[in-house]
Amino acid sequence: RRQREEQRQRDIRNERDVAAALGETWLRVGLVVKAKGRKYSVVDVVEAAGRGTRAVVETLGDDATRDLHDEKDLETVIPNVGKPVRIVGGPRRGHAATLLDVHYDRFSARLRCDDDAAVLDDVPYEHFCKDLSLLKRLKKKATSEESPSS
Repeated sequence: RRQREEQRQRDIRNERDVAAALGETWLRVGLVVKAKGRKYSVVDVVEAAGRGTRAVVETLGDDATRDLHDEKDLETVIPNVGKPVRIVGGPRRGHAATLLDVHYDRFSARLRCDDDAAVLDDVPYEHFCKDLSLLKRLKKKATSEESPSS
């Protein structure tokens, strides 16, 4: 079991290395990320991501700062079940989805794609991320549906 997890981690690193060599990054504006080595409660949001492997990241909260980070120094953030995510790796990269279930023992999750309702099983943690822009869009849609029509 440990060997399988180590092999999965090597495969993910290799996929990201290939993407970086092509000048692609998994970082997108609006993704909620965590800088490696910092305490968990610190939340960062990607403000600008270019073609390279670096992004401008804003730290939210009392100590709001903006810093330039390399993608290898950032991790994906997993939201609560039922919340929207952005797929950042694998064949459905870039698609919006909903988190259905988290498999803690396999370090993966089950997602439902928003565009075609396909259910994806065993998506590694590193292949999806909480997306603030999707969350804002859902809240905006919900408030517009609640307002009475004239």
